Amino acid sequence: MGISKYPSVAAKSQEFTSSGTWIYTGAEWVDVLLVGGVGGGGGGQTGAAYAGGGGGGGEIVSRRIRVTADLTVAIGAAAAGGAADTDGTAGNNSTLTGGATLTAYGGAKGIRAASSADGMGGNGGGTGKWSFLQGQDPIVTIGMSNIAGGCGGMSEHAAEAANGASSVPGFGLAYGSPYAAGGSGGASYGNGGLSAAAAAGGAAAANSGGGGAGGGDGAHAGGAGGSGYCLIMWEV
Repeated sequence: MGISKYPSVAAKSQEFTSSGTWIYTGAEWVDVLLVGGVGGGGGGQTGAAYAGGGGGGGEIVSRRIRVTADLTVAIGAAAAGGAADTDGTAGNNSTLTGGATLTAYGGAKGIRAASSADGMGGNGGGTGKWSFLQGQDPIVTIGMSNIAGGCGGMSEHAAEAANGASSVPGFGLAYGSPYAAGGSGGASYGNGGLSAAAAAGGAAAANSGGGGAGGGDGAHAGGAGGSGYCLIMWEV
C-alpha cells in the first residue's frame, strides 16, 4: 500500500496503532493518514436461518497540514460484534488534535437478523470518495479528499450473502460471502471480516479500519470491527 513519497528529500515517519502523541519537531508541514474505527457485525437470529449484516468500514483521511505544536492522536477502538439477536456496535472516530485538527469517522454497525428477516450492512464512515484502477498500488497524495469506508454487506437467506464494499480498489478488499452466511464487513485501509454460514462472523484485523462480518444463520455472533490507524510523515 503506498504512502506519500518524497523523491528528493529524506523523511521521517511515526506510526500510531494506539493513541499517543506526536512531538513537534520544528517541521512546518506533515502528511497525515488517519483511519477511523469500524463497526461490528450484527448477530444471527436464534432458532432461524437468518444471518446478520456486516459492519461498515472506517473513513480514510489524508492531508498535508501545517503544524505549530504537538499533535494528539486518538485511535478509534475496535467495535464489538453483536451477540445473537443483537446489533453490532458502531465504530469509533479517530481524531488528531493540538497543532491541527482532523477526524476520520467510524463505520456504522451491522444490523442483527430479527423477525425472520436478514440483517442489513452498516454504512461506511465518512462521505468522501476516491478512485484507482483495480489492482493499482494507490499513493496517498498530498491534499487528497477523504475516502468513505466501504458499506457492510447485507445477509441473504437461502442464497449467497452480499459482499462488503471496498472503500477504493487497491485498498481493502471486498470479500464475497458464502451461501446463507452473514454479510461480510466493509473494507477500508484494510480488509473487512469474512463471513461464514452457520458460524460466527469473522473479525477484521487490528488497525485495518475494516468492518466485522455478520453472524451466520442461527444463534451466531457478529465479528468485531478493526481499530483505526494513523501515520504521520514529515521532511527532515
